[in-house]
Amino acid sequence: MYTTSIWNTGREKTIVTDHGICGREQPVNYMTVYKVLYDPTAEKTKLGMSIADWLRICYDIADGLDHMHQKGYLYCDLKTNNVFISKKKGYIIDFGKVRKITHSSAKKYKEVFSHIAPEVLQGSPATTASDVYSFGKILKAIAQEVNSTVLLQLGKTAISSDPRKRPTLLGLLIALNAEKIH
Repeated sequence: MYTTSIWNTGREKTIVTDHGICGREQPVNYMTVYKVLYDPTAEKTKLGMSIADWLRICYDIADGLDHMHQKGYLYCDLKTNNVFISKKKGYIIDFGKVRKITHSSAKKYKEVFSHIAPEVLQGSPATTASDVYSFGKILKAIAQEVNSTVLLQLGKTAISSDPRKRPTLLGLLIALNAEKIH
């Protein structure tokens, strides 16, 4: 599995191996970005989070994804269900579709998944730009729920239909960091 070489790098702060969940109290509250944004039972959690909190979570996601790319891996399935939130920090989980950048091959999709870049759905291999597209879909989803024009603009840029026009993760990290400071 690819995860071993990613984990032993000292950058585990935004990447989590999920081997199951246990806790002292039942039920254990497992919050993903999807659950916080769309599950009515999580409304209280969403209301307790500021735009600054969401900027931090988005920064954490971009940082983890950038780290994977720097180590030579593509995530290939980034979506709101695959980002865990704990103590107002974002963590990437579920590495079942992670691939080495050098071994990325085209996959045939039988159905359309909104978080997968259009070029990948059309048969091109996954790239760092296709991971950026998926991250852009998360940015847009969060922006629309929390009414953030900054996240919305970053998300729109990241989901450009032309992969060459998408920002790099470094560019997104710089933009998110600049917003966190303000």
